[in-house]
Amino acid sequence: MEKFLNKTMSDNKIVDMYTEVRKWLQSEGYTSITAQSISKAPHNIFKLMDNLRNEVSFLRDTLRRYGLLDSDEMYDDWIKNRLSKVDKQYPLIDERND
Repeated sequence: MEKFLNKTMSDNKIVDMYTEVRKWLQSEGYTSITAQSISKAPHNIFKLMDNLRNEVSFLRDTLRRYGLLDSDEMYDDWIKNRLSKVDKQYPLIDERND
């Protein structure tokens, strides 16, 4: 799975969408706790978050169809690792080391 994702960069769309959401959260002053439940956001942010969830599921299903997914846990760990790099690049208020 890892080799396939590195070669095809199939998760780049997920990373790009997550980056946009993360930048918005950062600009709006969210913390890691308040970001868990967003009640007010522009329509495009809600749409982006929905598309992000769909892309994560689609990629998981694609990896399953290709026989590359050993476990959901492995996939979840991969995605968390990729997105944690974005988290470090765009830290929320309580994640900053100022």
